[in-house]
Amino acid sequence: MTFYIVNLFVMMFYSTSIKMTKFKNRNALILFFLVTHFTIISGFRAVSVGTDTFNYNTIFSSTSLSSVEHIIQNSRFVGYELLMKLIGTFPNGNYQIFLLLIAFLTNFLFLVTIYRVCSDLIYQAGYLYYILYYFISTMNITRQMFAVSLCFCSIYYLIKKKYLKYFLLVLCAFLIHSTAVTAFIFPILYKVRWNYFKYALLVVMTILIGRGSSLLMGIFSTFVRGYSIYENAMIYQNEGNRIYLTLFLTGILFICIFFSLQLKNNFSQSVYFFQAVIIISVVMGIIFAKDSLIIRAQQYFEITIILYFPLFYRELKDVVVGDYKKYTSILRIAYIIFFVMLLIPFLMQLYSNYGGIIPYKTGI
Repeated sequence: MTFYIVNLFVMMFYSTSIKMTKFKNRNALILFFLVTHFTIISGFRAVSVGTDTFNYNTIFSSTSLSSVEHIIQNSRFVGYELLMKLIGTFPNGNYQIFLLLIAFLTNFLFLVTIYRVCSDLIYQAGYLYYILYYFISTMNITRQMFAVSLCFCSIYYLIKKKYLKYFLLVLCAFLIHSTAVTAFIFPILYKVRWNYFKYALLVVMTILIGRGSSLLMGIFSTFVRGYSIYENAMIYQNEGNRIYLTLFLTGILFICIFFSLQLKNNFSQSVYFFQAVIIISVVMGIIFAKDSLIIRAQQYFEITIILYFPLFYRELKDVVVGDYKKYTSILRIAYIIFFVMLLIPFLMQLYSNYGGIIPYKTGI
């Protein structure tokens, strides 16, 4: 537990130090150090770190004995196993090298997307990426988080209206983890001009679709091999802590939605899009907290929090500075309090060893 707390302070120290310098490309330098930092921690971990890491080590060994044709015909995660096969064919190719590659790709995709969307806020977004347990999840549900990182990266191309690149990335994510199919809804959400009624309707629709998850799972598992294991599967580990965090974020989200709709001419379309995505996430997280399939799908929506909150703060601050200068200090204090309060669920999850990442050991 101490290891991850120390890493948080190390990350904050060098990010703050770089931010205070006069380098022309300070944000790019922070990006470089964050990617390097997270890649080293995740990529050099032992197979005992993360509940799924050991299982994929076994799969990695079996793929070296399988032909490409056999993998394509029989694998339920073709893209991931083909990547394993590729690494395994290199001289001295082993599972540690594979972990290092996936760690780099996953963290790079997350962080470079943050940099592209809001480079001036990479410090805050990087903090959220760590404190909200997403980075630690990359050491546990590694395959799914790699797929999530691809979908997360696709959002940048959606915002830029480069739809071909968007769909190609989501398709790649689908070949890694089939739950990535949920990300195909993002273009629809981005096109909508959101208001109170449409957000409320989105809540109702999410509940109704979630209630039919068993039926959807049956249809899904018919077309995608191996996913019948999630039918009626339940999640209990650390459920309480995740619900508390979801409720806290829901309260903050409602406040943000109120301000964004009251001052609707001052916010970008991206802010309203992220609010819609996070609404879906919090409904899933509260009502379907025990449903394994829903929680798997929720990751693709929830991860946008690390972009949304810094982006919302920046755009709201621009409004406050321009029209309500006396509230600038209050806004800044509220933002700091929000970040500090997120330490509570982070520490609770570490204490519960959520994801099986304690004790940390290297595989070198």
